[in-house]
Amino acid sequence: MKLPVQLNQVQTTFDCSVRYALDTPIAGEIWNKSTDTRNGGFVRLGPDRRVFAVSMFHELHCISAISRALNETTHTQGADGHIGHCLNYLRMFIQCNADATEEPVVKVSTLKSQGCAPSFIRQCSNWNTLYDFLSRNYLAFHEHKVVNGTWTRE
Repeated sequence: MKLPVQLNQVQTTFDCSVRYALDTPIAGEIWNKSTDTRNGGFVRLGPDRRVFAVSMFHELHCISAISRALNETTHTQGADGHIGHCLNYLRMFIQCNADATEEPVVKVSTLKSQGCAPSFIRQCSNWNTLYDFLSRNYLAFHEHKVVNGTWTRE
């Protein structure tokens, strides 16, 4: 099921953002901010205000968890189970979307010497629209709670 929101296409430059580097103190904070919405990446829909996770935020959460795990020196069974879930979830998502867009090939030696691949431009869904939708949904849910004293359907 898709959210009732129109995601227009925008041009986006894919580049090596130092903000998401693995070995910087600020990287964890930046990763957390990517999923930092008032509602944690969840929406409430329908007359019963059922809770649904939004895929983009689940995916970002998983990438953030994998990034943290790569920097950890100790591992726990629970954390490893979560990372296993995330790797499987991201694999399924990537296969489900089967993106056939051509991308430039980059030699491993370039990645090793320069630390990243040259930038290129892609057409992407405007993810800011999802952040805006989640914000409006969160405010509408809390307005309903204030007016009705409950979040459930009367």
